[in-house]
Amino acid sequence: MYWLVLLATVAYAVFLVGISRAALFADSNLVAAIVNALGTFVPLGLFLYSGATFAGENNAKGIVWALVAGIGVAIFIMALSRAFSIGGNVGFVTPLVYGGSIALATIVGWLVYKEQISPWQFAGLLLVGAGIGCIVYARYKQTLT
Repeated sequence: MYWLVLLATVAYAVFLVGISRAALFADSNLVAAIVNALGTFVPLGLFLYSGATFAGENNAKGIVWALVAGIGVAIFIMALSRAFSIGGNVGFVTPLVYGGSIALATIVGWLVYKEQISPWQFAGLLLVGAGIGCIVYARYKQTLT
């Protein structure tokens, strides 16, 4: 599992750098469309190539949740691409989006799905919040000078 986490981390870093640069040189909606198209057709191709079917484990409830997630990703990529295209930089936008989404998703898991949060996880969430606060404060200080 750890190699998958590492692979996902590196791939997401490539995504972030790529989308931040692409949005500077192409329309942000076109960038979002290309990213989403690749994100759709590559996994779908692997799904079909593997011989999997839309039965059994691929039930309607899972597909509905996948559609919800897909809508979220589409909105996320359009908003992220637009943020970069209007001057946001990787060092400001990325920590806010990811730190905020980590905290929000964890809180939803805790409140809605009754997932347990250990004291260490809670401390980590507080640190994420503090990190977001530091980044926003640093940007605020930059605008004053």
